[in-house]
Amino acid sequence: MIIHLNGRPGVGKLTIGRRVAERIGGRLLDNHSLYNVAFALTDIGSDLCQQTFEEIRAIAFARILDLPPATPVILTDSLFTDSDRAQTAWDAVLGLARTRGGPYLIVVLDCAQSENERRLRSPERMGKRKPMDGTFLRPDRYDRDPIARGGDRVLRLDTTDLTAAEAADRIVEWIG
Repeated sequence: MIIHLNGRPGVGKLTIGRRVAERIGGRLLDNHSLYNVAFALTDIGSDLCQQTFEEIRAIAFARILDLPPATPVILTDSLFTDSDRAQTAWDAVLGLARTRGGPYLIVVLDCAQSENERRLRSPERMGKRKPMDGTFLRPDRYDRDPIARGGDRVLRLDTTDLTAAEAADRIVEWIG
């Protein structure tokens, strides 16, 4: 089983993903685990950065395929339909899920813009190479549509008024 958490920066993907992984005995691969290596060693946005990310992702996906099939894997992403690079990254995860077998479950997380902006400025994000300003949420970006195609099931979850524990509970219940 692969559970793919997708949504805007600051909606709680990593925090919720950690709790889901703990509750179902899964492995969590946060998108920043892959991107941070590329960001640290190359110029962000460069072709070399993208190449580095893709190479690291290939290694990570190979290790996922080495895990026992019964081990759930939780992935996090912030991928949107208006980006060709995001579509390519999504296709890579979809390919991984189909190669691995088992259900591919997509959870799209969202929250109100004001709450999202508050979370982006949280001191907990410092030192994690995570975006901490509202530029990701300016009106023309807030209306972007997260990718949610190709899954066996899709859950859309608004986390505005939920704690991470409550959101994780809902996801675990939905997984069944």
